[in-house]
Amino acid sequence: MKKEKNTFDISILCVITGVGMMSLAPSLPVIYPAAIFGVGSYYFIDDFLHKSNKWYKLWDSMGIENKPRLREKINTDYGYCLRFGIPRGMSTDDFEKRKSAIYQYIDCDRLNIKHHQGRNMLLEVYENRLKTQYDYYDDLDVGGKLEIPIGYTYGESLVTIDLEEAVHILIAGETDSGKSTLLRAILTYILTRLDIKLYLCDLKFGGTELRIFVNHPNVKEFITNKEDAIKLLTRVEREVRDRGDKISKAGCNDIYKYNRENPKNKLKHEIVVIDEMAILRGKNTKDSIETLEILATQARSTGIHLLLATQRPSKTEKVITGQIKANIPTKIGLRVDEALDSRMIIDSDGLEQLRGNGHGILKLKGKKTEFQGFYLDYAQAQRLINQSANKIKNKKRKVVKNDTSKVMANKLTKEEYEQLDFSKPSKKKDDNKSIIRKIF
Repeated sequence: MKKEKNTFDISILCVITGVGMMSLAPSLPVIYPAAIFGVGSYYFIDDFLHKSNKWYKLWDSMGIENKPRLREKINTDYGYCLRFGIPRGMSTDDFEKRKSAIYQYIDCDRLNIKHHQGRNMLLEVYENRLKTQYDYYDDLDVGGKLEIPIGYTYGESLVTIDLEEAVHILIAGETDSGKSTLLRAILTYILTRLDIKLYLCDLKFGGTELRIFVNHPNVKEFITNKEDAIKLLTRVEREVRDRGDKISKAGCNDIYKYNRENPKNKLKHEIVVIDEMAILRGKNTKDSIETLEILATQARSTGIHLLLATQRPSKTEKVITGQIKANIPTKIGLRVDEALDSRMIIDSDGLEQLRGNGHGILKLKGKKTEFQGFYLDYAQAQRLINQSANKIKNKKRKVVKNDTSKVMANKLTKEEYEQLDFSKPSKKKDDNKSIIRKIF
């Protein structure tokens, strides 16, 4: 490899040239040789400082002839980031090969090496650590109508996802990565804090993971097998088309404008949740894939969102196609075994370095945020869901009880009112209907 002219060579050349010009051409204005002499002095000092810093010594000990120069140091929440200029003929791969030596020299918690614009390299040095667990607390509420908290990042900053911006979400991570716990926390928050309807498809082990949510009033359907999941996707596709027609006829281009202009006839947001995408593979895979592609591309404007979860994205290539992935701008990557899986999820390495148990990286519109997800155990989630479900049911009962004008106008007797059971449907289908007609 041809050696580049370094700053020391340039500084000596400029100093000699400047002195020579003052000696051999005294008639020249003094400003010219002085300027050249000054440039040489600057480079001489710069080269001295470069060779005296610890990074020069590190590159020298590694046998790197053309040494990268430190351009910038930026302090961050996780530690600091160093930007180096890379000499010609070298790339970040040359430093990836020496990553273990750099890691030992810096003595940090974690180290990332990335290419930056042009001939630049970033060293992300992690000195601070995220806590291994952040407990989900009962009164957690971020306030937004479509905003969902998922955990904390460095500096104890809360990490949230706004569905208006995120649209669809993909969660991926291996066994023990914390995927089920994070999904439980997300769905618990949605059902207890947001006015959003859910379609739940729990295709693993007969629906044991998501069964906890089945009795909540905002859960429209709960499905545990592939055949019914495919039928559900078809029904949701029809709803997307119906909503699209309704929004279009109202002269609007999306659900947000429609709801602003039709406050008394708002459309509610809905989320289709599919836990373990790989199970959708099989004879009818083509039909389900085409439907998912339609939902991923068209559902965003109608207020219907996808929340897809999988363990091994490399095994779901036939399900998570390029078109589906391109239309899911939000990815939550948890720990995986191989860098290949990491690249499939967040388009870069990194997930294979995570510690598991909810430690993840959120990629939203190209920006990556490392976080530790909330820990929410089954018992606490069940308690919160039951409280929310009872609150909604009691509210509905209160609305009917307080409607005294309709009760009086239709002469509903006390005995007839007491026969109404709002907690569950009557065994005799027509019992409640005949009484309700008196009210309405």
